[in-house]
Amino acid sequence: MSDRIFVGVDNGVTGTLGAVPEEGDWSLFTRMPTYRSKEYMRSKTRYMTHLDPVALEKFFRDLATKGPLTIVTERPLVNPKLFKATMSAVRCHEILLATMRRMGLSLYATWDSRDWQSKVLGKLEKGETKPASLAKGLELYPDHAEMMKRHGDADGILMAHWLRECVLTKEASQTET
Repeated sequence: MSDRIFVGVDNGVTGTLGAVPEEGDWSLFTRMPTYRSKEYMRSKTRYMTHLDPVALEKFFRDLATKGPLTIVTERPLVNPKLFKATMSAVRCHEILLATMRRMGLSLYATWDSRDWQSKVLGKLEKGETKPASLAKGLELYPDHAEMMKRHGDADGILMAHWLRECVLTKEASQTET
């Protein structure tokens, strides 16, 4: 088994997964695996998008063949005024945690999006984060340009990038003392 793999999980059914190694030049960036099914909460036929726990587990298992995983995710949106989006975000977060627990994985951290974005992207005004994320992702990981442009941001891989930087900086400072 090789070096650690740092994984960023941009939570939600429209989120992304990113991975970067401790050392080496490969990286991975993909959309969250999802599926659609009928929603039975209303009389009208509607469909809902759900996080696919089977595909998520496969993603983690395949990645774990390259090295031990260090994983970070974003805190899910919780806003009573945005009830439907909140429910979706919390459901995704719960599926993520349950899948990881079943696999014996644990989170390194749960970050608030504003915290990691301010460190990686700098101080931004409201509405500027997606374009800034896309630009930074294209700068650091041009191999994933098509996927980033199609998705509109690079949050998953930028979270993995920042996690690697945080962990390695922390470990370096501990060995110096």
